[in-house]
Amino acid sequence: MEAPVTFGDRLKDWNRVFNWTMVHRRDSDIFAPYGSFARRTSKYDTHVPPFVWTSKEKMAAWFVSNCDAQSRRQEYVRLLQRDVHVDIYGSCGNMTCPKSSSSNCLYQLHKKYRYYLAFENSLCEDYITEKAMGIYQEGIDVIPVVRGSGDRYSMFLPPNSYISTQDFSIEKLAETMESLTNSEEEFEKYFAWRQYYYAEETDLRFCDLCKKLHNAYKLEQLYESITDWLVDHPDHRNCKEPTDIDDELPD
Repeated sequence: MEAPVTFGDRLKDWNRVFNWTMVHRRDSDIFAPYGSFARRTSKYDTHVPPFVWTSKEKMAAWFVSNCDAQSRRQEYVRLLQRDVHVDIYGSCGNMTCPKSSSSNCLYQLHKKYRYYLAFENSLCEDYITEKAMGIYQEGIDVIPVVRGSGDRYSMFLPPNSYISTQDFSIEKLAETMESLTNSEEEFEKYFAWRQYYYAEETDLRFCDLCKKLHNAYKLEQLYESITDWLVDHPDHRNCKEPTDIDDELPD
């Protein structure tokens, strides 16, 4: 479930060993995302808890422990902080919220903040983790600001429910966040998706694996090089270097 850049090289000698893959990639043999959504099927199944606006006096929060990520997210946040106040929790910041108090951390996020920075540690194909998915699954009243696999977010998350750094320069992102903060009506539009979709609690990956095992003889295959597929395929590079930071740095 980790990004390929963190472990892919360890598999370089494991050629002609793996038959199936079960990871976050959509082209995996068993698709294993961190979460999924389903459409509400009944017009009576549309209850949405009231959105809490008045008590949200803080701008953005970020929970992070890996301070030297491939995505260079730490540098990105430092540049964003020129215009937007971000409370950083964990070893990369000066605020604390221990994992043993995760429910309290989520409550504080739900009650006090307007945005949550859901920045991935690696910019890899289809790699969208619990950093984003957890906000939807827990029903937290914040807008996720996502940074990861670019336009892939539209394939995984409900429409008009998040802000992607892919769509803005850092300065324009800050302006957009400030603008939404000043308009309760525009801000609440990011939660309209709840009337039509819900975050699924069931993990279906093992159901898919079980189905394939019952028909394994029809699905025989062998990966010549698992690292080619997972990390550095000749036709595409699975994980990309960030291109949105250097242009923002002062000369």
